[in-house]
Amino acid sequence: MGLHTGDVTRSLLLIPSPVLGPSCWEPVATLARQQGREVAIADLRPALETDGPLWPEMVRLARAAGRSLPSPVDVAAHSGAGALLPGVGAAMGGSVGRLVFVDAILPPPGGAHRYPDHVRERALEMAAGNDLLPSWLDWWPAETVRRMIPDVSIEARLREDIPRIPVRWWEEDVPVPIAWAEHEHLYIRLSAAYDQELERARELGWRTLEVDSTHMGIVIEPEIVLETMTA
Repeated sequence: MGLHTGDVTRSLLLIPSPVLGPSCWEPVATLARQQGREVAIADLRPALETDGPLWPEMVRLARAAGRSLPSPVDVAAHSGAGALLPGVGAAMGGSVGRLVFVDAILPPPGGAHRYPDHVRERALEMAAGNDLLPSWLDWWPAETVRRMIPDVSIEARLREDIPRIPVRWWEEDVPVPIAWAEHEHLYIRLSAAYDQELERARELGWRTLEVDSTHMGIVIEPEIVLETMTA
């Protein structure tokens, strides 16, 4: 099932990873709007200003971004935003068409998502004693960034709205609501780094699709990503 149900064109809510700004989804959103779809992109960055846990505000911001969209709404999360997708889906309830994980973290079926110890330790290392991590694109060697994003002009646009994330984000438990299992799910794998999540999605009996791209395929190959999301 794609973004169409009978005569109804599904709306699209796009959620960026917390380590990226909303511009990462803009190429896909632009193409979708050209097709006549109603589209919204969540901006999670205001949540980083809160003193308490970050995930509740991120879920609220994503839900608020999609509130004006006509139902049904397909909700797509990229990368680390996969940890938030069950909560967003539960908050949106019956307005959700399906939940789409795009090269994204796949939370456990129940309980809570928690980053493994080695990921939390790596975050502490990169923070080097600071409360905030460097910009996500600065986590990687230049050659790695070039493989993910060959076009330097695209990289420059991404850098304009990339936030710096508090270390405590990697220490949070993000609850997985039971209600999220009621929705239809799709897992789209863009890069080999998410092969494990792809296999888990298959074990859960979800529909899965593979694209030979990079983790930032949503920016560098938006046509292919949107086509896969609507296949």
